[in-house]
Amino acid sequence: MVVIGPGSLYTSILPNLMIHDLGQAVIDTKAEKVYICNIMTQLGETEGFSDAEHIKVLHDHLKAKFIDTVLVNTEKVPDEYLNQQADEEYLLQVRHDFKGLREENCRVISADFLDMKNGGVYHDGKKVVSELINLISNIKTIC
Repeated sequence: MVVIGPGSLYTSILPNLMIHDLGQAVIDTKAEKVYICNIMTQLGETEGFSDAEHIKVLHDHLKAKFIDTVLVNTEKVPDEYLNQQADEEYLLQVRHDFKGLREENCRVISADFLDMKNGGVYHDGKKVVSELINLISNIKTIC
């Protein structure tokens, strides 16, 4: 299994995948490719993006529909964490576009992955790992 994300789409994830040999290896592997979609949009990069738009950017830049599964958080971020300050880097929750994800040929795993701590919005690592383990078990059963 190849797990990509969460992280800054344009300044962390995509630059690594644009290294030709690395990106091509990810595309070519028979391993399940899982993208963990960010919970919040990033100021100046993904403002207003849906989960499907994150995937479309990856697919368009690598010229292949290579992401097999997307993990998306469905729990609503409390209003007090949204648009706190104009200079905050993370302001809005990523919108869901399940139709768009299907158009990108992705299986969607949607659940409450939200972890609120220290005044910030994060993925709950235990929930994410649990979902990845379930996915591995299901893939082994299919194969």
